[in-house]
This record gives sequence, structure tokens and C-alpha cells, in this order.
Amino acid sequence: MWWRGGFRGEFETFRGEDQADAPLDFRTDGLRPKFKGRVWVKGDDALVEFLGNPGMTPAGGESRSKYSDIFQVLAASKDGTFDFTALAPTHATLKTYTPDQPEWVRNRIDSQILDPLSAFSTINGFPIATLLTNGEAVVRADPAKGQYSITAKHKDPGHPSTLTYDLAITDQAVRCSSKLTAGPPDSVITIETLAEGDIQSGTFIPRRVAKRTSAPGWGDMGPGWRDVTREVAHFTPKDFEPAPFPITADFFKKYERPYSVTQGDAKQFSGFIRVKWLTILVLFGLFTASGLFLWLRARESRSSGKKPEQPFPELL
Repeated sequence: MWWRGGFRGEFETFRGEDQADAPLDFRTDGLRPKFKGRVWVKGDDALVEFLGNPGMTPAGGESRSKYSDIFQVLAASKDGTFDFTALAPTHATLKTYTPDQPEWVRNRIDSQILDPLSAFSTINGFPIATLLTNGEAVVRADPAKGQYSITAKHKDPGHPSTLTYDLAITDQAVRCSSKLTAGPPDSVITIETLAEGDIQSGTFIPRRVAKRTSAPGWGDMGPGWRDVTREVAHFTPKDFEPAPFPITADFFKKYERPYSVTQGDAKQFSGFIRVKWLTILVLFGLFTASGLFLWLRARESRSSGKKPEQPFPELL
């Protein structure tokens, strides 16, 4: 998934264990800080600066560079992707990837930043708008109260899926929740999302996003045991100077470190993507759940009628 939208601002993300039956909320106590930084998004282009690596500050004093707190920069567009990584206070490496190479940079930007940033318009990366053109989906709208909801089900006995989405608009505030379940009862995977934000110039801007994933436990932990994780993301819009999209290799000179440039690196993919059992289970569940969306899209392509009007404002 490559999300189309526009955003400039700061982000901070957290992750930790949770309880499947607890109310989903935005609390961060008990969660581990994951990432913080700055992000620029415009259409197919994205630039992310990850901050906070204390190892980048020279021993014996503060760095003179205003970029000394940046330890990695990822950039992506339709023409290619970049990974700029600080190795020391005075050196860095830049790896460039063409569009036909493994898209781990783009995938990481999606999973860490764009998926939560697009929580109002997608469910774990799947576009809500897809559901609005399907006759099987139940859509309820009460514009006077600013309340909208969508329910869709895939009733395959072997791989059932259910998706619910609720949106509420009050003045300039917006809140949505969604829940996706996939698979039979004994191995069901559940993904829940909660998002709050505001409306600026007709666009939904997320401020806080929480996501909980519940999957069957792995190993000898006993029957019925599930692995449950919760992630929280905070976004703060900022009036940063626009990024000079499309990004090129020369752009990274701004970070005031000499850097070497290499074209691709097969080892980089395995170094950053550490596949764990929960990741495998979640991906399996998402592929199962995608049957719902493929089914909906197939029905949409067979329909020759006029698509219903979009009941929502522009979704970020």
C-alpha cells in the first residue's frame, strides 16, 4: 500500500503488550517507545527523519550540527527509495534502490508512519472507499449528527471475515473506530483501530491513533492463549519547510555528514526485517482478510451502475 495524502509534522510511536478484552485507548504507560521524528508526505513521495540516537553525539561535547540527533532518514517516491544511516557523528552511508528492487524502505515507511497516519481512510492499509461501492456492505449515515458506519462480511465457511467502521464528526473534531476479524473461531485474528483528530480545510488530520492486534499464541502456552499487542502513534502537524520532492542523492548533503553512496544492498533487507512468529501470524491473517476486499472489488468491477457519492469529507 502506498498512501496518497499530504502531511508535514512530528510523530512518536509506542508499542507493548495488551489485553484482548480491555477497552482500546491511547494510554502509553506500560508501552515501550519505538520511534520519534519528523515526516513529510505529498502524493507518492515521503520523507521520514528518525530522531533520538544518543550515539550520534560526539564524546566530550555537543555536536555543532543541528542534525546531530538524526540517526536515519528514509525517503521514497515512484522513482526510487533511499536509506541514509548515520554511522558516527562525522560519517553516514546512503543506499539507493530502484523501483524494481525490494521495497523494504517503502514498506517500513508504510508500517511505521503511513498506516497509522491514514487511520481515518484505511483499515490496516485497506481503503475504506472500496466498501462504499459494494452492494453487500451496509452503510448508515446521519449527516445531521455527523455519524457514519459501514459493516461488511465475507461468509466463506473456511475463511470468514467481518469488518466494521464507525466515524463521528463533532464541529472540527473527528473520531473513528474500526475492527477487522479474519479466520475461523479457533484461529481468528483481530485488528482494532481507534483514531482521533481534527478537520483542517476539509481534510482529516490524525492526532492520536491506537491499534491492537490479537492473534493465536505460539508455542506451549496452553489452549486459548493469544498474543495481544497495542501500538499508539501521536502526530503533531508542523509548518516545516516543504521537502524538495522528488528526493535525489544530493538532497542528503543537508545533514552535514560526508556519506558514501551504494546502489542497493541485498543484506540490508534481512538486517532490518526481523521476522517473528507474531509477524507471520498477522500476515497470514491479513492475507485471509484480504479475501473480503478482493471479493468486494470483484463485485465492484462487475457492476456497471453509477458509484454512490462519497458520504465523507476528504479523508487524509
